[in-house]
Amino acid sequence: MTRFTRLGWLGLGALLLAAATAAAGERPHKVRGTGHFTSATEFVGEGYETHLGHFDDMGNIQFTPTDTPGLFQAEGTGIHTADNGDQLFEILSGQLDLLTGVGTVTVTYVGGTGRFTDASGSATLSVQMLPDGTVEFAGEGTIDY
Repeated sequence: MTRFTRLGWLGLGALLLAAATAAAGERPHKVRGTGHFTSATEFVGEGYETHLGHFDDMGNIQFTPTDTPGLFQAEGTGIHTADNGDQLFEILSGQLDLLTGVGTVTVTYVGGTGRFTDASGSATLSVQMLPDGTVEFAGEGTIDY
């Protein structure tokens, strides 16, 4: 009887491990929030993300002019920190039209801390700079963690 009980617990453990492994994988992901620049290249913000809940955001971004007047290439990095302290690391790449304040950014997830240690995936964000300097963003994509 003791052997059966031990094997039963091992079997149950293996079943739970298989279920947890199956749960990992690419999942739909949405994000929205607001922020502002604290310098010409650094920003902070906050928002809500499907797999983080409420988050605080910080990062940096470099703007490079293109051949189109007012249109800039944007490249940078960001860190979203969930209320529980888990962090999601991002690489940002896109364009921003300073004449209209409209931009599009591709976010690539490249790990993090806590449950996001091995995170990967991407999202496309729509960005709008407002006259008061606030930046609104919203987007969707997929994430795997």
